[in-house]
Amino acid sequence: MEFISKNLDDYVCAHTEKEPTILLDLNRETHINVLRPRMLSGHFQGRVLSMLSHMIQPQNVLEIGTYTGYSALCFAEGLADNGRITTIDKNEELEDLVNRYIEKAGLQKQIRCIIGDAIEIIPQLKEEFDLVFIDADKSNYVNYYNLTILLDLNRETHINVLRPRMLSGHFQGRVLSMLSHMIQPQNVLEIGTYTGYSALCFAEGLADNGRITTIDKNEELEDLVNRYIEKAGLQKQIRCIIGDAIEIIPQLKEEFDLVFIDADKSNYVNYYNLTIDKVKKGGYIIVDNVLWSGKVLEKLEKDDRDTPVLIELNALIHQDDRVQEVLLPIRDGLMIVRKK
Repeated sequence: MEFISKNLDDYVCAHTEKEPTILLDLNRETHINVLRPRMLSGHFQGRVLSMLSHMIQPQNVLEIGTYTGYSALCFAEGLADNGRITTIDKNEELEDLVNRYIEKAGLQKQIRCIIGDAIEIIPQLKEEFDLVFIDADKSNYVNYYNLTILLDLNRETHINVLRPRMLSGHFQGRVLSMLSHMIQPQNVLEIGTYTGYSALCFAEGLADNGRITTIDKNEELEDLVNRYIEKAGLQKQIRCIIGDAIEIIPQLKEEFDLVFIDADKSNYVNYYNLTIDKVKKGGYIIVDNVLWSGKVLEKLEKDDRDTPVLIELNALIHQDDRVQEVLLPIRDGLMIVRKK
């Protein structure tokens, strides 16, 4: 099933970090010599897995479904010092190929391969795991859950506020919450509060005594935002500032673990340039709406001021040697940037 066009998929891959040589070689060999090569994570998903591993910095990873070892090599990029991956698969025919690439990568001490039935093996494992990756039989699925307070805010925004599509919403909100849990940020800067939905999502993963500073020009929504912050009991964690972010950001003294940009598109390049030096090494910038309903691929309209800025930003990030980036084609495009 095709969720996005091939052109948009090509654009996403072109603005995502290149596939490391060893993974490119494994990708090619899998497609030439192995049955069902579509099971391979591949370039884009592999870069996503690498990004997630860098965020979590896991000590112990369990992978259920090794296949040819591509995803294990991706997770290994973000392992903590002395970290280890245990990967399980039934297919002993691929064992030699997997071990050859693990050895080629010099990761024999980091990756342990077990051949057998994961249902029988997992109960015997003594470790606790920071990260589990399930990519084997598809008989079990995890149910999504909704948080009541976010559901209420979602509904009220759609009933009472102009342009409710600006709201992150359920799916993207769960993504932002998941990323925040992975990063466990101490300090978050959000540019573009709107009705506060995304700030509440980021708050779910804050470190102890963590804080979110969120900036927006629209004072008309201030009461609504504060009401939901109070309803969530997050008055100490979330600080709202009304004003022009271009003027406010240079005055902020904190360093940030995470910056979320979701405001006026015409200033996206300015926001990136203003915040990149305020992000800690190993910190993240997440930018929303970078695909702009696919307009980044279309012929520009004469009076369109936003799309050229988004195209410029995507290129700027991709060419910035200070960062690693992945462009996720979810909702309207979510660029995740890790400062090296």
